[in-house]
Amino acid sequence: MDLSGLGTTKQCIYCEVYNKIHVDYPVNAAEVFTNTEVPRCTFHGQYICSHCESGKHFNGVAWCGSCKQFTCLNCGETSVVDANFLVYDYYYSIRCMGCNETNPTLDFAETQGIHPYQIGDLRPSGNIMVWLPLTTVLYEPSKKLWGKALLESMTINVRYEVVEEIEGESKQIWDENAERWASLIPSDVNHKYLIIPQMLKYLDSTKKNILDIACGEGNFTRQLAMEGYTVTGLDISRLVDFAIQREEREPLGITYLKLSAQEITTNFEDNSFDQVTCNMALMDMDSLDLVLDNIAQVIRPGGRFVFSITHPILAWPVTRTIKLPRDSEHNEDKGWIVDNYNRELPMKLHWPIMPGPMLFYPRKISTYVTKLAEKGFVLTGLAEPEPAEELTRKYPRDMLHDYDRTTQFMVFQTRYEG
Repeated sequence: MDLSGLGTTKQCIYCEVYNKIHVDYPVNAAEVFTNTEVPRCTFHGQYICSHCESGKHFNGVAWCGSCKQFTCLNCGETSVVDANFLVYDYYYSIRCMGCNETNPTLDFAETQGIHPYQIGDLRPSGNIMVWLPLTTVLYEPSKKLWGKALLESMTINVRYEVVEEIEGESKQIWDENAERWASLIPSDVNHKYLIIPQMLKYLDSTKKNILDIACGEGNFTRQLAMEGYTVTGLDISRLVDFAIQREEREPLGITYLKLSAQEITTNFEDNSFDQVTCNMALMDMDSLDLVLDNIAQVIRPGGRFVFSITHPILAWPVTRTIKLPRDSEHNEDKGWIVDNYNRELPMKLHWPIMPGPMLFYPRKISTYVTKLAEKGFVLTGLAEPEPAEELTRKYPRDMLHDYDRTTQFMVFQTRYEG
């Protein structure tokens, strides 16, 4: 359903939505919540529960025609009833505390013509036109609840799509985005000030031989070499070509290979490395089980596996940004909504600054922790990097009233015990 323009004329947003389904549905002026994103008429406002005397949204309170009283879902016994009406696919049935009868909440009652304003039990305040459901539905609306759709229309979105099968696309997609990605990373403040310092902190400085998986353009790999580590970097895409070219210009003794994380056991002997790192890439890999199995094979017992990922809860696409007003340049006008955290399906993200889509495999925190334990990795450290105050002042567009409020990344420190 197209929700663009709703609420902009201070008409009741519920009336406007329902009018798109029933042509004779009257559109009343908004009289309550007029300074919010959801202005409403009094018909679609709040109703006072006769028992707890709290104001409740009309979809959370029922009218008993026998007792002439309201019961809210917090006071009466409540059940969910499946029903396709308006833009909804369920309503609440609430047991009256007076006579024990069950009654539907007012959102459904209205469609049945038994709302107290429709049957004359109560009179609405203000100049309200009351709908009588006599017409057929104009069309069958999506059962995606419109309140959620309205929230999503307010977000600053990176477009994404859930895909069923993307086997074999990873290299192709990263090849397409390689040049643009390589140009962005060196100046990225997140890597420079938040992620890489925590990655380095989690390493064992006495164990020098490191395998850096999915090294990309080599930004983190070079940092490891400058810290005195002997590093082998591998990546499946042509991003590693940029790393090789830079190593030729500015040698640090790094060995680069064009390999996927799934191929490392065919190129290295068991127990080849003191430590393994993977910087901001594990969430882009399809087979977490296989990757961890391969790391377990090439890392020495007691070695550390340190990796960083986008935060499974607080970063795209699970969390999306709302800004009110939308064109404000102040981060304190920003908020976040979290949705579909439990959905672990591959996605293509269409990031506007990239020439092609980006692959992403969302996983819950519990998935990472459980898989690590199954493969013999003991979690010894977990960080959610946040900027120091001086950083928020130096980079206010990125961090002031933003990253100092909610983190975007997680860094794991593990020890392999087999």
